[in-house]
Amino acid sequence: MANWQPKTFKPEHIHIVRLHWNGYDNSEIAQFLGCSETHVSLVLNCDEAKRLLQQLREHTIDSFADTQDDFQLVLPLVRREKIKLALEATDERVRNIACSDILAIAGHSPVRRLEVSRTDRKQSDPEKMTPDELRDAILNDIGLQRERQEAVSGTPDALDSKGPDPDDPIN
Repeated sequence: MANWQPKTFKPEHIHIVRLHWNGYDNSEIAQFLGCSETHVSLVLNCDEAKRLLQQLREHTIDSFADTQDDFQLVLPLVRREKIKLALEATDERVRNIACSDILAIAGHSPVRRLEVSRTDRKQSDPEKMTPDELRDAILNDIGLQRERQEAVSGTPDALDSKGPDPDDPIN
């Protein structure tokens, strides 16, 4: 099929290009305008439509670059204003939001605080303990005493002649 070229590019053709640029597919454009999908396809594939779409792409890229440049120029002013709000705003909510925004911009995120509770066990005086008793107490506190005993003897509580410790959370 030869490449169709209209004798004049009509407003209807521009409307098809505009709808295509806005993300509508050929069937949606055809349904909306009451024409065939073939007609929409022919219009979009003609040289004038391709030229318009190319100009839109180039202008859009230029617009994005211009916008980014503009933002880079005002960024120091915005940053100073955000800091001023964080430090001087009379409304506590405004200060809080400004502080959170500044932290987010700087790459910090809030930390959740976890409360770790531990049951109190009868503590022995470490100064009155032998080095072996102290080591065993520490291992017991962190839950390694039983594993150590099993590794040495091959059976649970083999080294424990007094029986299980009622204060030991493992038993």
